[in-house]
Amino acid sequence: QALLAEADTAIKQRKFADARAILQQVPRGQRDSSFSSLLTKVRAGQADSREINASTLTAARTAIQPTQASQFADAIAQARLIQPGEPYHEQAQTDIRGWSQTILDIAIGRATSGNLDGAIAAAQVMPPDNTELHQQAQSRIAFWQQRQRSREIISEAQRIPKSGQASTYQQGIVKLREVPIDHPEYE
Repeated sequence: QALLAEADTAIKQRKFADARAILQQVPRGQRDSSFSSLLTKVRAGQADSREINASTLTAARTAIQPTQASQFADAIAQARLIQPGEPYHEQAQTDIRGWSQTILDIAIGRATSGNLDGAIAAAQVMPPDNTELHQQAQSRIAFWQQRQRSREIISEAQRIPKSGQASTYQQGIVKLREVPIDHPEYE
């Protein structure tokens, strides 16, 4: 009876996988009509969950446009709704890993094309689900921000020289030396 009550509570909380595991603990000789009724509810709930989760995952997948990192982040948020032990959870986790990599790829692509603001914006929507990718995104954000500072230094240096004043050109050169050699802006 305690197992049946526990399974019923799990069903009410929509934890159908847990309820099924609890019901499996009921000895075969004690599986009466109450047991059968709960098992039917579990099966129906799992079928409903399967449909809902399949729909959730399909909606998440179709909402994505391949150049918008924020849409991948939104899809990840939707896929996270599928809880462990529920149908499609493993597929959702696989999609989350793939979409996280895509967010980083979008950010890198933007940086490569010179769009540092866009690269930083894309990398900032990287969810923390995948620690390694999240750390990579944070590291790249820091580097891209340093590159933005290098661009600011170049702009400042270009404003220093005054026609006919040699010393101002020297001041501009000194300012340009602040750009780190490992930045593409160095060239």
